[in-house]
Amino acid sequence: MSAERPETLKLVISGRAHSEVYHLDKLAAALQPLQIALEQNTLTRLIRFVENSTINGALLHSEVNDEYLASSKGAQQSGPRIFVNELRLHPIKVKITVQLAALTDEPDLQPYHPTRKLVGIAKNLASINNATIKLDALHLNQTNYPLGGYVERLQWHYTMQVLRSIYKVLGSLDFIGNPAEVFSDVGGGFKAFFYEPQKGLVESPGAFVGGVAKGTRDLAGGVAGGVSAGFMGVFSTGFKHVGTLAGGFTLDSQFDYNQQQVRQERSNTSKQGFRQGRKMLADGFISGAAGIVQQPVRGAMSGGASGFVNGLGRGLVGAVTKPVVGVAGFASKWTEGIASDARKLTPNAVRQARQTRVLRIRQPRLITNGVIRVYAPEPALLPVSSPVQAPLQSIDEELD
Repeated sequence: MSAERPETLKLVISGRAHSEVYHLDKLAAALQPLQIALEQNTLTRLIRFVENSTINGALLHSEVNDEYLASSKGAQQSGPRIFVNELRLHPIKVKITVQLAALTDEPDLQPYHPTRKLVGIAKNLASINNATIKLDALHLNQTNYPLGGYVERLQWHYTMQVLRSIYKVLGSLDFIGNPAEVFSDVGGGFKAFFYEPQKGLVESPGAFVGGVAKGTRDLAGGVAGGVSAGFMGVFSTGFKHVGTLAGGFTLDSQFDYNQQQVRQERSNTSKQGFRQGRKMLADGFISGAAGIVQQPVRGAMSGGASGFVNGLGRGLVGAVTKPVVGVAGFASKWTEGIASDARKLTPNAVRQARQTRVLRIRQPRLITNGVIRVYAPEPALLPVSSPVQAPLQSIDEELD
């Protein structure tokens, strides 16, 4: 029988109320580790919803609401006092990933993109990957404040904790190659090297030997995989910035759009990265050569002789910059795929793969006319009385 999953948020409050003082014997809160992942499509839809809202913040600026906020703040400072004998707020751990690719899934969302006012490589400044923020616990004993006093105490505590974690967020920026993940992978290897033997020593001598072997393997994987992934990640990020900068001088919006579509695809393996990079490389050379002929013709059709000269200049510029974009894209995607393969050797990646590899124990069944049958996706999409439904074996026939 599988263990019961812990509650995401657990809150314990016990106490009693008096005329002027609320007495709480215990106030405790525990939040399980959270993982927050946001991408450009979700954030863009939220921005569009806020900007197109009918109220659009009107209630926040009304006089009635301002008076209500002022009275609420005064009530917090001068209201009944709250005596808390034991206050325990457990540590909080949040892992944040924000991937803001330049293109959205729907063209109508593009005007609301969070980075629409940024240009060039500045668009990558808002993307972070697996930034871990840890907030220490807060323990208070026998405190007696009004509600506002507790609010200010919590604000001060968690504000200082967040400020101390800023370096982790900055180190997780994709703009600089996410060095924080490299330290995490290497640190995970050293942690396993010391933890696994200690764990085995408690059990038996044989488990100790196995722990030494497992710890050594995790150490080798963490160092080799983490350093290799970090090295290749820095190269991939650098080539990505080169391609983005060169893309601003191609003078071909359609070519930039096609390159960006491939650039924001994830390369999970070196083979996949090589295929994506090869596509960008071929597109760069083919489009650069074709632009020498296509751009002057388009310019002449729209602007005559001056348009022909303008198109010829655009074609010559593209013949130089587009291959550069293609070469940079090829190097960026291939090294990104190699970094993904190297990171799979780290203990953190192995542990995450085991956690996500969940196999279904009870297979789905189809019950028709009181008989349990083997589930088949194709017939199940059709009505039970459909004449084209394929015959299904009963459970008795299956067991035979």
